[in-house]
Amino acid sequence: MIHSYTNIHKQMKRLQITLEDDLYQWVTKEIERLRFGSYSHTINFALKQLKEAETTSKDGNRK
Repeated sequence: MIHSYTNIHKQMKRLQITLEDDLYQWVTKEIERLRFGSYSHTINFALKQLKEAETTSKDGNRK
């Protein structure tokens, strides 16, 4: 099991980011409510949603 854990993290990059205060407060509240497990989970989720929305929008499937 340790091997697959290591493989997952090889595909991820570590970043340091700066958030606007209102976004930080919202993310923190959502983590406390257990909607997300961590700041990384929240940011990955949000970026995937944005990417999907933009891809779908460009394809003409939505909007």
